[in-house]
Amino acid sequence: MEGPTLWVLAMIGFITIVCVMGAKLASDFETLAEAWIGVLQRLRELLRRRR
Repeated sequence: MEGPTLWVLAMIGFITIVCVMGAKLASDFETLAEAWIGVLQRLRELLRRRR
């Protein structure tokens, strides 16, 4: 393989890894945010009932 071809393949591989890891990170963040939103909603309802 020539140098530029190998470089292009390496860049495509790197971009693919970044996209996959970014999607995983976004999914994990979304799950975490949903969990905290649920906790905050239950806390708000609990505080409303006490008043």
